[in-house]
Amino acid sequence: MGFKETGEKIYEDLYDVVRRKSAVKRRINEFTHKSVSGLLTSEQKRAVKKFYAPYKIPNLVFHNYFTEKTGEFHPEYIPIDLYVGYIDSYFNNIKEAKYLDNKCYFSSIFYQIPQPVTIAKRVNYIWLDGDNKVINLSELKEIVESEEGVFLKEAQTSAGGHGVVFIGKSNSAMEQIQKAVNSVPTDILLQRRIEQHNYMAAINPSSVNTLRIYSILGRDGSVTNYSSVLRTGVGDTKVDNFSSGGLSVGITEDGILRKYGYNKLGNRVAVHPTTGLVFENYKIPSFMMAVELVRKAHSMIPHFRSVSWDIAIIKDGSPILIEANLCRGGIDLLQLSNGPLYGKDTKKILDEVFSKYRNKH
Repeated sequence: MGFKETGEKIYEDLYDVVRRKSAVKRRINEFTHKSVSGLLTSEQKRAVKKFYAPYKIPNLVFHNYFTEKTGEFHPEYIPIDLYVGYIDSYFNNIKEAKYLDNKCYFSSIFYQIPQPVTIAKRVNYIWLDGDNKVINLSELKEIVESEEGVFLKEAQTSAGGHGVVFIGKSNSAMEQIQKAVNSVPTDILLQRRIEQHNYMAAINPSSVNTLRIYSILGRDGSVTNYSSVLRTGVGDTKVDNFSSGGLSVGITEDGILRKYGYNKLGNRVAVHPTTGLVFENYKIPSFMMAVELVRKAHSMIPHFRSVSWDIAIIKDGSPILIEANLCRGGIDLLQLSNGPLYGKDTKKILDEVFSKYRNKH
């Protein structure tokens, strides 16, 4: 490696460390404001410190938050500071994410995995149709006006539902798209509106309600689903995202909803506030098919061993891939809904992460 390449690598590594430290500080402040401080008993604090002593003692604000919101204390909760600072960087190649975490290329990366129909996309300010043929704005207008409605997504920065806009069929559809496009400096996807399964629509008909499935790819090629939740919108919103006002509801290994749904503040409800649907024991259609789709897709990106997948169930009951979250993964909503992220495997996961980390440092 030459001097220039070495310098660039050092800069990238330092930048990543600074970025992670900034993210951790931001999350600590966020969770401090979202919960009542000091709820953990002295005994509970000792239990957390004892459990994490072989690894790294975490900031207790995260255990305090999950315990307060769920009413259940577990030393095995994964604190966000350890996840962002150690676990995520161990399992996932952050540098590779810069190139692969672009939804415009998902159809190529996950070429064997069903996905929403892309009708057009802008890549490096060049418009392509669904078959990757270069088109002009007149051709784009013709494509858009033939659709009943389209979702416009920022291809690289649409986390949390931000950067996602639904544009219905109208005489001004193209004008609306042009206005949205002009404000987006990155690549863009235009996708056909999804018709979801009637059981999924019954939860909240205005939003495409998806499954968030968190999996880890083992060194032996096995894929383990550690936590699954339903994400549903509230009111007339078109997105289901937790950070955009939606709810997260835990799903059992058998595809059954748990009793409570949680919002981004950690407040919980037993019924959907818009439709009145009772969460407990509600059956998610084609859940095992969705898990199998994740198992197949995860083996296609071995640089990312820890991934949060967003899956929709369409009208005929088939699961389709909406998004692969290659870093971070939003583990707060997973632990609110299902308890400790890795369950009985928590020590095994931490042993792997921290033994390798110590060896590298």
